[in-house]
Amino acid sequence: MAPARLAIIPQTTLATSFIIKPEDVTGTQITFHYDSMPGNQPNAYGNSAFIWQTSQQAIPINTKPYNSLTIPQNQPNGSSVFMGLDVSSESYLVAYATGPDVSNIVASVFIPATGGGPADPNSSQPSLQVTNVGSTSVSFSYAMPLGMQPLSNGDWVGLWQGQGESALYSVQPTWFTQLGTNANSGNWGLNLSKGVIQRGTLYTLGYFKGGYASPNPKLSTLACSASFTG
Repeated sequence: MAPARLAIIPQTTLATSFIIKPEDVTGTQITFHYDSMPGNQPNAYGNSAFIWQTSQQAIPINTKPYNSLTIPQNQPNGSSVFMGLDVSSESYLVAYATGPDVSNIVASVFIPATGGGPADPNSSQPSLQVTNVGSTSVSFSYAMPLGMQPLSNGDWVGLWQGQGESALYSVQPTWFTQLGTNANSGNWGLNLSKGVIQRGTLYTLGYFKGGYASPNPKLSTLACSASFTG
């Protein structure tokens, strides 16, 4: 087995973005903006948004949300609004999920209490970065919002050979693995069950927020990706 390359891996990364501007929060509604992965169909795939009234920035996955909605559009980017709210001076946490359940949350925005300053437009966003490529393995770092539990949530990572990001919603991965930890951020790896990383070939790594199953994991919960050349 050839030694892993230790140099920084040239790669192209994409990630779901979720933004709430200070002017998007009023006493009766909260507007949010999302830019999800290319090829996503938010309404068809059950993409959702959730609100909690909380002073914590970690997702309170065991607490019923104050409000929730399913994204009404199928465009991968756009905006939507929680209407008919009674937004008090307390702090709130708003989150975006690539599925219908809180376990599918990939990004969040914390809205401080009145006097605590404006909301950070994009407090917590997902990330995926290839850190090492060997002949039969790929290592990566990842991050999801505080409070998320990758192993318990059924998170998984797939690797496609010869495919770009456009294939991740429709083509089963060449190799895939479940996240084996409940740490919301850290490092993990994927060992190839057969074959090798071929020189000069395009590879795309995708992080999916839920839906792990063998032999056919769910492809609709894509949160972020990283593409590189072997």
